[in-house]
Amino acid sequence: MDFFPLPCASGPLFRLRGDDFNLYYAPGYLLRAAPDLVPLVEENIAVSHPDSNVPEVDILLACSSRAKREWNDLLERPYQPQSLHLYLNRRCQLACQYCFSDLPNRTDFSEVSIDTVRAGANLAAKNCAEKNLPLTVVFHGGGEPLLSWRLIEALQPELRMAADAYGIPLFRYIATNGVMTEERAHWLARSVDLVGISMDGPPDLQSVQRPFWGSGGDATSIILRTARILRENGVPVHVRVTLTNASALRQAEICRYLCENVFPRVVGVEPVYLGGRADSSMLIRNENLDGLIESFFEARAEARRYGAVWQVSGARLSEIHGPYCNIFRQVLQLVPGDVASACFKDVSAKQTCERGMAIGRFNEDLRLDDERVNVLRAAFSRPKECDACFLAYHCAYNCPNACLLKNERAPDVLCQMLKRIFSRRLIELGCDLARLPRPIAGTFVAQD
Repeated sequence: MDFFPLPCASGPLFRLRGDDFNLYYAPGYLLRAAPDLVPLVEENIAVSHPDSNVPEVDILLACSSRAKREWNDLLERPYQPQSLHLYLNRRCQLACQYCFSDLPNRTDFSEVSIDTVRAGANLAAKNCAEKNLPLTVVFHGGGEPLLSWRLIEALQPELRMAADAYGIPLFRYIATNGVMTEERAHWLARSVDLVGISMDGPPDLQSVQRPFWGSGGDATSIILRTARILRENGVPVHVRVTLTNASALRQAEICRYLCENVFPRVVGVEPVYLGGRADSSMLIRNENLDGLIESFFEARAEARRYGAVWQVSGARLSEIHGPYCNIFRQVLQLVPGDVASACFKDVSAKQTCERGMAIGRFNEDLRLDDERVNVLRAAFSRPKECDACFLAYHCAYNCPNACLLKNERAPDVLCQMLKRIFSRRLIELGCDLARLPRPIAGTFVAQD
């Protein structure tokens, strides 16, 4: 069963017809109506009156209007970054088969500079203060950020000073491969507020998809030790799982392994990205899509039994969003070479400039290129074929496999996966609404 747009609605509104019920979806809100009340519901939708005699329809229409406003705001609001993402280096101990960074074979010692980070932190903190938000700093990398732990340590007072100067809290997140000494794991527990560990599952998957650089071999025992130390120190852990064609049908097994050994609060699963070291054999195949969907929901149910969340980020029903472009996410991403990039896949100044994604540069001070930001913003155009999709107002549109700023297109396996996962989720919510003693019932859709 599919959701189709209701042409009589003034904003984004979609309907799914069932034998025993109809579901109506405006971004962020789901309504279920018994068959005999469908004419009443659709009459109120067609009139779009803010004070109908059906409160649930009023909420549905309000969410539809809100989505339209927020989408326009997303595309038109000035670029005023409120989150600082630091790609610290281009080094890593692992040689992940699908790494999008495409790290150099020889050691690259370039790092983002302290002066650049200081300037970026002050810019982001000022914007955060105006929005009453904490200053969020993400330590990332074209490689492994913990290989620049001395730089992280040197940056901590700079980040605190920036947050304190504007009277806002500081929140620090790090994305790591988890490979470090015991001493470094204890240091990490003292240095950040949330840790994201990239791990693909049991040792047979981890050792093949994420082996050590050069020697090969399995890093599982080291990663589990890191997770244990973080847990003992009360630091929450999320896990990032990259799904390849070899692992897509093993999600329930992967979930059990992670929940019993890493104890994450959230597990984010992402299909392998195009580019870098990834080749076509790793991509999810159409013939595996049915199995992937079933495996996803099995893992989701398994995660709940462990008190964890199993989710995918390509569509987030609780928020209005587009692709992962930094200019739309209000993210300031700084890379080695002291350049700000519009694309999270760029990991060096050279790569950023070659791809036309440079939106700022540090030279005594950090200057954003507003003209380039506007050019990139204007280049974004949601594909026409997406307009009729119920995910149109919260979807990454095949990003990062296809860049809409460059009019790229990619195979639609990711698109089909997201539509099927979230239509099934909405139908599940509709079944939950059927248990309520009301012929018309609605609910806001929360992020898993």
